[in-house]
Amino acid sequence: MLTNLFFLTDSDDSSLSTDDEPEDTEEYLAALGTRPPLPEKDFDESFAPLIELFVCCTMEDPKSRPNAAQIVQALKLHAQTVDNTEI
Repeated sequence: MLTNLFFLTDSDDSSLSTDDEPEDTEEYLAALGTRPPLPEKDFDESFAPLIELFVCCTMEDPKSRPNAAQIVQALKLHAQTVDNTEI
């Protein structure tokens, strides 16, 4: 089971968006169209499919990105793989 996907939790998203910070700051505008960096951490091989999915989902050309059904399929496949190796 995938437990490292923070976006699947029921956390309060109110802290993610503030009206106090304008979205047209120089830093924000410079980051548009760029891939968010991965944390500086040594990920073991079990994270490779998730990192690959991250890269696919953040491709510069939106037409190159997977659709929602493809993402769900990839996550289900990864979950089955993880479940089978933990037995």
